[in-house]
Amino acid sequence: MRTNLAFALGWAAVVLRFAGEWMFPGDGPFALLVAQAALLAAGVAFLWRSLGSIFLRGGNHAAGIREGLLALPIGLLLGAVTAYAASGALDWLSPDRLAAPLVGNLLFTAIEEVEFRGFLLALLLRLGLRPSTAVGAQALIHTLAHGGRVLGGYYISLLVTLVMTLWFGSITLRSRSLWGAWIAHLSWNMAIVLPQAGAGLG
Repeated sequence: MRTNLAFALGWAAVVLRFAGEWMFPGDGPFALLVAQAALLAAGVAFLWRSLGSIFLRGGNHAAGIREGLLALPIGLLLGAVTAYAASGALDWLSPDRLAAPLVGNLLFTAIEEVEFRGFLLALLLRLGLRPSTAVGAQALIHTLAHGGRVLGGYYISLLVTLVMTLWFGSITLRSRSLWGAWIAHLSWNMAIVLPQAGAGLG
């Protein structure tokens, strides 16, 4: 009963994220993010004795984190190339402007990973989907949850999101740990924004 309720709360958070992104393309109300976090926290609390069911405990965390850290150099390279192509120069984000995006990404990526690679991926597996199908489905759902990008026609960005979320799901499934996907997601977001924001593009 507690497990079913926990997954219902996790699924509700995913639905809320999806609805919020499509109703408020871009930056939605902060209250929506708080509501998602509250639903996920309640779901995690109900699963406290079996957190392994959403990949928060018992997996090979070290292996996942090692792979996740690969996102940092890849993201830095892509971000630098994008910034240079747009402005003809690199101007990295200064340390005094780093705190806000870092704190925001710590929170936001944690919420997304618990939503999509935690509850959603685990639920799809519990429903009997093959592992590869479940990874593909969660990546597609996560990509389509970016309503602003879909409506704005940012198809390259959506393709990158699809590829990255496939990788995040693969890390989670192979390591049975959410920590590697979170590190990869956080590293990617921060690495891609550092040179672009410094160039006035972020």
